[in-house]
Amino acid sequence: MREINTYVKEHRISRSHFDIIVEGITSGDNPEAASLIVRQFAKAGATWWIESDWINPNLDKILERVKQGPPV
Repeated sequence: MREINTYVKEHRISRSHFDIIVEGITSGDNPEAASLIVRQFAKAGATWWIESDWINPNLDKILERVKQGPPV
């Protein structure tokens, strides 16, 4: 992630702000573990985290995870 962030900053024509978006899965049952996962990406330059499970898309699980709230 850091290397991608650095590369983009060095090779962009425009110097305006840009976002780095990361998708992944965190456990809503363990906010501390979820936070550790997300913070690693944030420290490396990610500006957005999208909670997504493309392997096992299950609407009930997705709704349950949304109700648990975002990683802090």
